[in-house]
Amino acid sequence: MSAEKVLWRGSPVRFPFLDRGVPAFVFHVIVNGVLLGFVLSFAKGGSWFQVVLVGAWATYLACYVIGGPVLRWLALHTTEYVLTEDQVITTYSVLGIRRRRVRELAELPEPELVETPDGVGTIRFGYTLSIQQVSDARSVHTMIMNLREAENAA
Repeated sequence: MSAEKVLWRGSPVRFPFLDRGVPAFVFHVIVNGVLLGFVLSFAKGGSWFQVVLVGAWATYLACYVIGGPVLRWLALHTTEYVLTEDQVITTYSVLGIRRRRVRELAELPEPELVETPDGVGTIRFGYTLSIQQVSDARSVHTMIMNLREAENAA
């Protein structure tokens, strides 16, 4: 990034708790509930193993239900996006662990803009990357499209 010119730098301005992955979340809870019910239907005697198994399963499900959205919410608060001529760089920190993802613009799928009336929006590159909840998302999307067109023309 040191040799490249930074064209845009931004951070999320909104921090939704349950945003992306809600269908997968609901599916996971339903499937685990059905499986837990199936296990409990065979737990007539209530042996210690079945009690431990159900307790471990309930603990896992509670951590997934609560922990996943909380960690995503915390990561969004520390996220910074940088757009250069060739790359999209995402930096975030969760529980003191700093992560940096660098993606080549040419390798990303076509960007899709999801915008609210006030201009805040998310730019999704398929399932590989998203620039979430940034202000003036339309101008960032236009900038990305122009960079892609210039690269394809060259």
